[in-house]
Amino acid sequence: MDNNTVYCKNVLINLYNIDNNDFNTENIKIFVRDMTFEILKEHRTHNTLRISRIAFNQLFLSGLYLHGKKYKNNLYIDFTTCLNFDSDVYVAFVKKYFSASNIHIKQIDRFNISF
Repeated sequence: MDNNTVYCKNVLINLYNIDNNDFNTENIKIFVRDMTFEILKEHRTHNTLRISRIAFNQLFLSGLYLHGKKYKNNLYIDFTTCLNFDSDVYVAFVKKYFSASNIHIKQIDRFNISF
């Protein structure tokens, strides 16, 4: 592996049957803010955080997207990052904000960036 190459990944986290108390706009805003700064170590390039049916956060090297089905209490988190850490980190972080009966995670290697 070349020292000047960064391998990026797409991480998909599906949360099923989230507790009603966790599935609210304020909690989602806090999650997006904390995920952006604490996990992805990013700053927003623009003030692009929108919360309605979909949360979208355009970042410098990462992307963070959320969408959900309130009537089923399901939330889907999709983010791209070039940071290298274990999926257990994502799951533990998500559990701090959302109580879900099932959490499915999939990590896909997407591309590499050479400098």
